[in-house]
Amino acid sequence: MEIRFVSSNEHKIAEVQCILDAAGVSIVPSSLKIEEIQTEDVHKLVRDKVLKAFYKIGRPVFVEHTGLFIESINKLPGGLTQIFWDNLKGDRFCELFGSLNNTNITAKTIIGKTGVRTQIPLIY
Repeated sequence: MEIRFVSSNEHKIAEVQCILDAAGVSIVPSSLKIEEIQTEDVHKLVRDKVLKAFYKIGRPVFVEHTGLFIESINKLPGGLTQIFWDNLKGDRFCELFGSLNNTNITAKTIIGKTGVRTQIPLIY
């Protein structure tokens, strides 16, 4: 079985290939850069991202998005994690959020897929 995975992150592509190889699934990577909407709602972001990917490729695809949810700042940055990370860089990100009284953090990865029969995205 073959499935298209849209990501401009080569590390994510390699990780997905490694995970799905064991299940006999072959990945067809696409390094398309999808313009992501800016929202803390990760489900909305992934739904938009997978539809944009499907319209550009015209074949069944899946995408993913990982967000960090920091308890002490109302579970932000959520869907905006990449913006925070890109602007602060790793050291400053850790310095800022690691100095909070409550450093509990949850990382969530949301996967979205869509296909030819239905353009209604499925979000996991």
